[in-house]
Amino acid sequence: MPKVPKELSLPGLDVNAALRSILEGTATETGERFFQALVRNLAKVLNTEGAWVTEYIEESRKLRALAFWMRDQWIEDFEYLIEGTPCARVIEEACMCTFRRILSSSTPRTPTLPNLMRSATWERR
Repeated sequence: MPKVPKELSLPGLDVNAALRSILEGTATETGERFFQALVRNLAKVLNTEGAWVTEYIEESRKLRALAFWMRDQWIEDFEYLIEGTPCARVIEEACMCTFRRILSSSTPRTPTLPNLMRSATWERR
């Protein structure tokens, strides 16, 4: 198994067990159900409140959720303008960013987020 870069590692996470759990949780699913199983299992394994898989719509500079799981519920029909957000850097620079925590509860750049995530400013690790 390849070594996980330090900036992407999570304390206490057994990478092999995490991958095994994700694989077991998605192995029988296809299509949309695969993405739903993937995000639920990612959130569980990484001990986060949510996860999403998106497609990028270049013409409108939006991310469209293929599956979005947050705080034990599905977020349906979610699109997100990336301008001025951490996601813009990921798309524009083809890089990976990780975020440790929410720092504040207000930012005008994310007005389209659902109530569960609205107005979060993220600290880049």
